[in-house]
Amino acid sequence: SCAISPKDAIIHCSMEIESKGSFLVRVDMTKVAFVAKLPGWRFAATFDGAGNYWIYGESGLSVVKDVASKPSYSSLYDLSGNAPGVEPMTLGADFATMQGDLDKSGVEGTYLLSVSKNDLYVVKVAIGTDILGPPYQHWVI
Repeated sequence: SCAISPKDAIIHCSMEIESKGSFLVRVDMTKVAFVAKLPGWRFAATFDGAGNYWIYGESGLSVVKDVASKPSYSSLYDLSGNAPGVEPMTLGADFATMQGDLDKSGVEGTYLLSVSKNDLYVVKVAIGTDILGPPYQHWVI
């Protein structure tokens, strides 16, 4: 799962390394740099307008906050901390984000949209730059 950060225009991807784990990496023409640990296999990702990297995989939805501010490392062994938490839910394999008031609350928020088969999954993840969960308000259309 890869996406381009709106904060620095750098492509970021989740990378699975056998027997080592999953990692958020920065990719350019000459190298791959390690940014953060991820919670298992991830296959869908997008950035929101605030530069948060939303990822989905076999165990659910996760976020790595403010990715552009995180340092890059040449080795996965230089990473510290834990992988972000996971909110169990079902989504599709691709994401898009949008701003709006889809829940008619009177307050604009950030939503993840995902399609799988005949279903549109909607997840409200933030109001302004404030991430709401977990748990996240979500529904299927």
